[in-house]
Parts: sequence; C-alpha cells; structure tokens
Amino acid sequence: MKFSIVIPTYNNFNYLKLCINSIIKNSSFNHEIIIHINGIDNLSEDYIKENNYLYTSTPKNVGLCTGVNMAAKKSTTDYIVYAHDDMYFLPKWDLHLVDEVNKINHKKFYLSMTQLSPKYGVKRNLQHIHFDCGSNINDFN
Repeated sequence: MKFSIVIPTYNNFNYLKLCINSIIKNSSFNHEIIIHINGIDNLSEDYIKENNYLYTSTPKNVGLCTGVNMAAKKSTTDYIVYAHDDMYFLPKWDLHLVDEVNKINHKKFYLSMTQLSPKYGVKRNLQHIHFDCGSNINDFN
C-alpha cells in the first residue's frame, strides 16, 4: 500500500531533510512525498527539486492548513499521511499503519499518532510517551 505523505515546512531545512530521510530509510513501501514550502526557503526548494519530490510553495507563510491543502491536491494515492517537518518515521511505521487501515475495513477514517517526547506534556500528560531521543537536531538519537 502506498501513501501520499504531505509535509508542510517553514524555514526548517535540516529537520525536513531528516524527516524525509527517515521516510525513505524506514518505510516498507515507496511512498509519494509531497512538501509545501511556506515562504522563501531556497535550501529546501533546491533539495526538493534535486530529489524530484512533488511540492507546492507560497512566497509567504500561509499556515499549516492552507499549505497542507495545497500539497494534498497533488496526491495520487487513496490515503494521505499528514506529517510535520520535524517528525521522524520509525522502522516499519507503514506496515503497522496498513494493519490498522485493513482492520477498519472502510475508507472513512482518521488515525492519529502518539508523540514520543523527552518530557511529559502538561500535567504529565500520559498521551505522550516519555522517551528521550534528544532535544534538537544536533543531539537527536
């Protein structure tokens, strides 16, 4: 099963590159990657063009919703995965997602993820899994 992965970005090239590399490294399928560039970001745009990814762009930051909707219009698959440019896709993420999609047995659904975080959320929110992978791109592990 192939997904369209829509990633909006705003001046965040190093994280975007890590995110895309994690998709390529840790996916079992060859997914369609579609990026929306909010504002002028030559590094990201050059990288996207060099790697032949689909993308949309706006000269100013139009926000997440508009950017995601613009990029999603380029999707050619039945399923869209929405990601942020600072997310990291874990090994076999897509196999687990396919298993869940197959259990649902219809096409009208929305699935969400659980965030891994070095710190608990507000009031030790247990929706976040406490796991320290680093606090920024320089100490990411």
